[in-house]
Amino acid sequence: MVETHGGMLCMIQEIQVGNWKMLMAQKVQCQTWRSWSIQRAVAETVPTDDRKMLEDDSLKVEWSTMHIQTQNSFMSHNGMKESFADKSQRHLHLQHLEADLSSALWLVRSRANGVVSHKHQGNSIDELHRPSDAWEFQETEIVNARDKLQSVRAKLAILEGNLSFKIMEARKVMEERQKRIDAAQNALHLLRMAYIVWPNSASEVLLAGSFDGWTGQRRMERSSSCIFTLQLKLYPGRYEIKFIVDGVWKTDPLHPIVHNNGHENNLLIVD
Repeated sequence: MVETHGGMLCMIQEIQVGNWKMLMAQKVQCQTWRSWSIQRAVAETVPTDDRKMLEDDSLKVEWSTMHIQTQNSFMSHNGMKESFADKSQRHLHLQHLEADLSSALWLVRSRANGVVSHKHQGNSIDELHRPSDAWEFQETEIVNARDKLQSVRAKLAILEGNLSFKIMEARKVMEERQKRIDAAQNALHLLRMAYIVWPNSASEVLLAGSFDGWTGQRRMERSSSCIFTLQLKLYPGRYEIKFIVDGVWKTDPLHPIVHNNGHENNLLIVD
């Protein structure tokens, strides 16, 4: 069935393949196919009445459309802007293209056999070979296009597999980093502010303790009332501390005192 809409030729061909049917609907401009070489090859050998049948054959429209669609698919694979939004649509489009190419190939072979059989009587071998060569060239073009399409699908599957693997690895790294960030944030929420005071007079007071493994000495600030203070952010627990007053290690008798391995220290409890 042939329909014309706005200068475009719409050709619908229903094909029986095995136990299923495929409905092909394609639109191309009327002059697209007529410039193809099959017309030149057949025009010299096929009588006028039969030549008109070939010119109006739906296969011309189908093959031209398949060729255009396949070329568009190749350009998309080579970095051109893709016409589909997601992977599922892209795979579905490639499957449709491959099915259409297979259907077109089936049509070419069946039509070629029909033409050769129809012209067998009354024609020479050379005259029979001319349209046969044209159909063979057309068949080769479709087979090559289908092979390229299958190659594109295979390469696309490999790329998508590699991309999925890299995404999974990156997601694992991000999850591990997020766990560490969450743990650090939770730890920060547990910190408490501890206020330490040395109420006696002195020129300089330093503080050391088990809160950092006795590795450092922190300078305490002197207020206008000659009281030394220090604020520390510590986790809840029990710590031992000791003051270094003008270079001499001392404990504050106003705070709890503990003895550890012969050392006397003040006890600091953080709730």
